Amino acid sequence: MSYMDKVASRLEGDLAPGESLKGMVRAARRGATMIAAVLAGAGAVTGYLIATSGADTSLGAAALGGGIGGGAGAALGAVAAWARGGGSLPSKNPYLVLARTDRRMLLLERSPLTNRPTSIAAERPLDEVTSVLLGGKRFTFPRTGQVSFSDGTSWPLEFMVVDKPDEFAAL
Repeated sequence: MSYMDKVASRLEGDLAPGESLKGMVRAARRGATMIAAVLAGAGAVTGYLIATSGADTSLGAAALGGGIGGGAGAALGAVAAWARGGGSLPSKNPYLVLARTDRRMLLLERSPLTNRPTSIAAERPLDEVTSVLLGGKRFTFPRTGQVSFSDGTSWPLEFMVVDKPDEFAAL
């Protein structure tokens, strides 16, 4: 089952009769990816140093210590990103999915553990959307972008992978 199928399955009861999912992309609040990456790296180095400072300095102990430290750092990064707040986004959850139907633009929250969409954080009719920028093709990660609306508000987001950004952004 593709991720698009998982999102479609989650939205099944929330779509209006005749409404269909046209595209989606996993997203995060701006800054959430960097916070998690920095703390995961710091945790990995700390775990490695702790594991190799004892009597057992084997490669296995170092790898285990680094892995545990990296996981702990990533978890702390998720908590830090969550605590940072949503800014102009309607959700504090740093893990999001931007989904587009033939009628609406949806912002879904997703679980940090299962990566599955859990709830709709916000929705706007497509006729209120003035622009969708998904970061284009760059070699740097994450790609920053935003969805802008006719009332002057926007959803500033970052994306790791954007498949067919022009097709998704076409309104």
